[in-house]
Amino acid sequence: MKDTGPFDTSDASLPLAQALVPQGDGWTVTPRNVRGTAAGGWFSTPRDMLRFVRGLQAGRSVPAPVLADMVSSKTAGLDGEDWGYGFMLDRQGNVLSYGHGGIAPGVNAEIRFYPSLDTTLIVFSNQDNGAYDDLRKNAARLITGER
Repeated sequence: MKDTGPFDTSDASLPLAQALVPQGDGWTVTPRNVRGTAAGGWFSTPRDMLRFVRGLQAGRSVPAPVLADMVSSKTAGLDGEDWGYGFMLDRQGNVLSYGHGGIAPGVNAEIRFYPSLDTTLIVFSNQDNGAYDDLRKNAARLITGER
């Protein structure tokens, strides 16, 4: 995953997407930290995220029993979203998925794997608007047959 990391945003030679937020009738670049933190700010590509998911499925990132534990519910019965270790769990109809996303000014991302369908959803956006959320939700509905 050579294209993933907390890259230096002040380095103009790096091909990093700018974080855009609405302003008036257009968009403006929103400032970011110089480097990412544990709470976000990393950069990646869909190709690297697909490599990550495939590495998990093939047992190259963690052994299969560890992944099974990571994607089993640790919050069942509690209010709110269902979580494993580092992954949000979701069920649409009979289709289970796990993944993680993030939202910050000018940044939206979601990576979700559907094991029974062997399908991965990866959505990145460098715009801060509702279109991203609609795209993510509608793509998940199409994948699971809910739409």
